[in-house]
Amino acid sequence: MTDIRLDELFVTNFKGIKSFYLTANSKDITVNGDNATGKTTLFDAFTWLLFGKDSTGAAKFNVKPLDNQMQEILGLEPDVTAALSVDGKAHTLHRHLKEVWVKSAGKAEKVRKPDRTELYIDDVPQKVKEYDAYIDGLMNSDLFVILTNPAAFAAMKWDAQREILMQLIPNLTDTEVAASSDDLKELLDKLDGKSIADQQKVIASKRRTLKQDIDALPARIDEANRAMPDIGKDSEESLKQAKAIYEEAIETSKGRVADLKTTDHTKLARQKLLDVKNDYMEAMAKYQEEQTRGSRTIAKQYDAAAADLRVAKDHIAQLEADIPRSKKSVEILQQANDALRAEWVTVNGQDFDGDTTCPTCGQQLPPDQVAQAEKNWNLQKAAKLTKIRENGEAKKAQIAEAQKLLDSETAELDQAKPQLAKLQARVDELDQKLTAIQKATQGFDNTKDGQVFASRIAALTKAVATDDADADVQKEIDEETAKIADSQNELQQVMDQLAQYQAARTQQARIAELGDEDKRLKAAYAELEKQSYLIDQFTRRKVDMLQKRINKKFKLVSFKLFENQKNGELKETCEAAVNGVPYSDLNNAARINAGLDIINTLSDFYHAHAPIFVDNAESINQLLPTDAQQIRLVVTHDKELKVEG
Repeated sequence: MTDIRLDELFVTNFKGIKSFYLTANSKDITVNGDNATGKTTLFDAFTWLLFGKDSTGAAKFNVKPLDNQMQEILGLEPDVTAALSVDGKAHTLHRHLKEVWVKSAGKAEKVRKPDRTELYIDDVPQKVKEYDAYIDGLMNSDLFVILTNPAAFAAMKWDAQREILMQLIPNLTDTEVAASSDDLKELLDKLDGKSIADQQKVIASKRRTLKQDIDALPARIDEANRAMPDIGKDSEESLKQAKAIYEEAIETSKGRVADLKTTDHTKLARQKLLDVKNDYMEAMAKYQEEQTRGSRTIAKQYDAAAADLRVAKDHIAQLEADIPRSKKSVEILQQANDALRAEWVTVNGQDFDGDTTCPTCGQQLPPDQVAQAEKNWNLQKAAKLTKIRENGEAKKAQIAEAQKLLDSETAELDQAKPQLAKLQARVDELDQKLTAIQKATQGFDNTKDGQVFASRIAALTKAVATDDADADVQKEIDEETAKIADSQNELQQVMDQLAQYQAARTQQARIAELGDEDKRLKAAYAELEKQSYLIDQFTRRKVDMLQKRINKKFKLVSFKLFENQKNGELKETCEAAVNGVPYSDLNNAARINAGLDIINTLSDFYHAHAPIFVDNAESINQLLPTDAQQIRLVVTHDKELKVEG
C-alpha cells in the first residue's frame, strides 16, 4: 500500500498566488477562502509539482502570474515545494520554473529563451527523466488524478470508466454463468470452443440461409406439383393386363408365321424373313425407348432450372423494393441528426442573462448569489448539451446501422444479378436442347437402320413371293405380320402410359422429399431460435452477475454497465448512480460523496492513497470518511486563504 500524505506546501508566484504556505502535517485540513482567492490553484500547484500538469490532468496551462492585460509578469518565477510523507517517510519535492535570458554577441540587450524547469528531490537536483521516474514509482499520473479528485472518475469517458471497473472483479467465466441452468450448460456444450459472440454470428448466418431456403420451398413444391404427368383414365393394373395381352398376341402371330414357313424351296427365305422382321421389331422398340428416356431427362433438368430462376427473380424483386426504403431511412435519420446538431449550436450559444437585482429591495444581489445563480444556469446548460450530444451519438449509431443494412442489400443485389443471368442462360440452354430433341425425334422407319431393315424385308418378301404355290400361304403370312405390327403399335402406346405412371411415382417421391426437407429446415431454424434465446438469457445473466459483483465493491454508488435497446438487445455503457438517481442528476453534495466512495474502492484495489482535494466542500455537511488525507476547499467570505486543521 502506497500512502502519500501532504505535510507542507509552499507556493510562490504560481498563477494568481504570490506566496502561500500551507501546513497539513499529514492530517485532514480545510482551506477557506472567497471565490478567486486561489483554493483550486493550490490543487493545481500540487499536481504541477508532481507531474507538470494541472488538477484536471492538462499539461498545457499557464502557471506564470499575469498582469491586467493578461501578459506574463517577467521576473516572477513559479516555485512550488512540498513536504510529503510517503509510507511514513519524509520527502521533499521542489519544482521551479526559471526564466532564461541570454545576451547574444553584438547585441546590447538580453534575449529571453525558453524557460528551464529545475527539479529537486530531498534537495538533490534531478534531471527531468530521473524526477519523472521517481514520481511514477510513487504513483502513475492518471491514477493520481482519479485518487485525488472526487469528480475525476465521473468525468472520464464511459468506456474508460467501464474498463477500470472491470478490473475490480475476477474474470467471470462462462462456466460460472451457466452453472445455475441446465439449458445454459447445454448451450456451452454446443459452442464447440467458440465464444458466445462468435456463436451469435454463426447463428445469424445460418438463420439467414435457412430463411431463404424455407421461403423458396413453397415455389419448388408448387413447381413439382405442376410437373406431375397426366396418367389418363386407365388404371395401372388394367394397362399391365393390356400389355400382357398384346405381348401374347405378338408371340402367337409370330408362331403362326413360323408354322406357315415350312415349304422346302422357300424354307430358308421364309426363316431369314422371320429373323429380320424380329430383329426389326426389337430395334424399333429399343429406338423408341431411347428417344423417350432422353427427352424425360432433359425435361426434368429444365423444370428444376426454371424453378431456381423464378426464386432468383423473386429475391431480386424483393431487394429492389427494400433498397429505396433503406435509403429513405438513412435520409430521415440524417435529417434528425442535423436537427440535433443545430439544437446543440443554439443552446451552446446561449449566455447567462439572469436577474441580478433583489426583487424585494431592488438592490444588487451579493456577488456570491449571482455567481451561484450563474453556476446553476451553466450546470443546466451543460446538462442540456450533454443530453443533446448523447442523443446525437445514439442517432449516429442508428445512421450507421441503417447505412450498413443499405450497403448489405445493395451488395446482395449486385451479387444476385449475375447469378440471375447464369440461371437464365441455363434455362435457355436446356430449352434449346429439349426443342432439338423433340425436333430430332422421328419414326424408326425414317432412320438409317429402319431403312436398312425395310430394304432387307422387301427383298426377302419378294423372294418368298415368287413361288405361286405358296401365294395363299404368303397372304396369310402377310396378314399375321400386319397383326404383329398393329399389336406392336398398341403395345407401345400401353408402354408409354405405363411410363407416365412411373414418372408420376418419381414426381410424388420428389414432392415428399421436398416436404421432408421443409420439416427438416424448419426444425433446424427452430433449434437456432432456441440457441439465440439461450444466448440472450446467458448474456443477461452474465450482465446481472457482473453488475452485482462490481456494485458490492461500493457503499453508496452503483453502476449500470448495460442498457436495453429498443430492439431488445443489450448495449454496453457505464453510468453511476446513487439510490437510483443518475450521477448527472445528483446535487453537488451527493456527487462529492459519490466521488469519495469511488476513490475509497479504487484506493483499496490499487493499494494507493493520495491527498484528496475536495473542491466546493461547503456544499456538504458530512463528507464520506476516507483512509486517504482530505484537503477540503471551502468557499467563505475570507478575502485571503485560511487553513484550519
